[in-house]
Amino acid sequence: MTAYDLSPDAQLWVNAVLLWVGYGAVVGLLTRGVLPGKEPQGPLSTFVIGSLGCLAGPFLLVRFGPFDKETFNPVSLFGFLASFGCAIVLLLVFKIAIRIGHVFLRSKDDGFTLNR
Repeated sequence: MTAYDLSPDAQLWVNAVLLWVGYGAVVGLLTRGVLPGKEPQGPLSTFVIGSLGCLAGPFLLVRFGPFDKETFNPVSLFGFLASFGCAIVLLLVFKIAIRIGHVFLRSKDDGFTLNR
């Protein structure tokens, strides 16, 4: 074993984490491509929305859909569509929250105050 070799269990976890990081980034970028906007959203929030979509979408699909938890693969066509759909819903909620915040709050030098 060289200094850079990992145990099989550690290698499995590293591969899984890298797969989900890439999967979340792709879903987040596609979601931002479909729903672009002027909201202050950088690469980190794009990645977070994509990752949350990748977690919540397949979970909801297995929980409430016709798929079996034991045999369902989230990195499949149905898993991707569920992830993408959930990420779009999350991005829409984010956009609505930003707009509501701009309507009810205004920025002053000393912080935020309510609009009247």
